[in-house]
Amino acid sequence: MADTALAAMLTHNDAASTSACLAFMRLLWDLLGRTEALPPDWWLTTYVETARDLEGETPYRPRGGRHQDYEGPLWRYAEQVVWDAWRRGLGVREACDGWYSGRFCWRRCRACSTS
Repeated sequence: MADTALAAMLTHNDAASTSACLAFMRLLWDLLGRTEALPPDWWLTTYVETARDLEGETPYRPRGGRHQDYEGPLWRYAEQVVWDAWRRGLGVREACDGWYSGRFCWRRCRACSTS
């Protein structure tokens, strides 16, 4: 995990990016050696539990998509919009179109972090 944290900090040095990298590594680590399928909610629950502790309350805003009014940490955004998409039964394409994806799809809300 230390290698992952150092690599993430070297390439991005950003709380959301580093926490996402480490949360992804936790998902992979927890999957090693498993022989049974995990419940569908395990993926998001485990990501959020891990990223929340690492990222904290760093404020971000999406640059596009259906949720441009959101402001807060990436883990909370994932928790809210992924659960919402799951409850609504959205397909992958429809859900992802609403979340927006692209280069630099998240921006740090600097004005929020200086107050």
